[in-house]
Amino acid sequence: MQSHLAMPFYAPVVFDGANLYPAKAERMLIDHPAILDVACIGLPHKEMGEEFKGLGILHEGVAASDPAGILIWCRERLSHHKCPRTFELVEDLGRNTMVKLANASCERLTGHSVFNRYPYFKSTADT
Repeated sequence: MQSHLAMPFYAPVVFDGANLYPAKAERMLIDHPAILDVACIGLPHKEMGEEFKGLGILHEGVAASDPAGILIWCRERLSHHKCPRTFELVEDLGRNTMVKLANASCERLTGHSVFNRYPYFKSTADT
């Protein structure tokens, strides 16, 4: 399965003044042999502005992997600032019919709304 952008490609995460795009980290994580689907979401960070949080679904029949091991695997292949700081295994990413992450599912999984950072994005719940 291929990865899908969690956020619009023009909505980077600003980490320590650098614009980082979720697609780069998602492409790396989806290459992990245990991962079926993945999404990277930008979350607020006190010192660096924002950081990535990775969310992943494992292939069926794969024993539960250690999220820390997946992060180590990613950091061996990608610059440390482009890798997610945290990674969580989930049952469902909550993609909508357009195969994008729904804002409501991001809030449910992380406790933060992805699109509150961008006032020009409105979710259907906001209208």
